[in-house]
Amino acid sequence: MPDFMVFVLILLALAAAGFAVWGIMRHRYVESLRAKGWEFITSPSIQIAFGLNVPPFGVGFDRKVDDQWLGKAKDGTPFSAFKYSSTTWRSYGYAVAMPLPRSLPP
Repeated sequence: MPDFMVFVLILLALAAAGFAVWGIMRHRYVESLRAKGWEFITSPSIQIAFGLNVPPFGVGFDRKVDDQWLGKAKDGTPFSAFKYSSTTWRSYGYAVAMPLPRSLPP
């Protein structure tokens, strides 16, 4: 039994080290983007995806948004970037919404 306990303690130590590295890397990432003047929202409301009516938005159930960034592009255009997922689609990156200077043709 002592060998099993040592194995469990080693696994717990490795998991704690992994979470610590992940936390430090995430903190550095967030701080690097805040240095650009962008705002980070960890748990935004699903309302940020309202009005986005082209798939994958509005398709499926259990829709969720996560990790929203608010800022301005180099030309001053405001944007909102966020992670989006539903039962039928999951983004592995960020969906970016920003106003266009004029309407696009249908």
